[in-house]
Amino acid sequence: METEPRWTVEQLVELSQGFISHSGSKRVRWNPNPRLIRYYASLGLLDRPFGVRGHTVYYGPRHLLQLLAIKALQSAGEPLGLIQERLQGMNDEGLRSFAQLP
Repeated sequence: METEPRWTVEQLVELSQGFISHSGSKRVRWNPNPRLIRYYASLGLLDRPFGVRGHTVYYGPRHLLQLLAIKALQSAGEPLGLIQERLQGMNDEGLRSFAQLP
């Protein structure tokens, strides 16, 4: 049985950097860091992390899709409040579409 990958917040930041297109938007900058991810989670833009082992919090592929979708929508001029409404309860295919991933 194959299990879904689990990443620390630092690993999630590193993975997200590989997918973000640097469109040259002056309005939105993608400076991924653990603090930004925790902020998005506190706003409800990201699902709750999978769990904690010791002091380490773990995230998975859905969190990565959510991050990428948030940044794509921000680049299109969407405010965070509207992004939260649009992404609420969205399935992975919908997130992938917003994130402009195949």
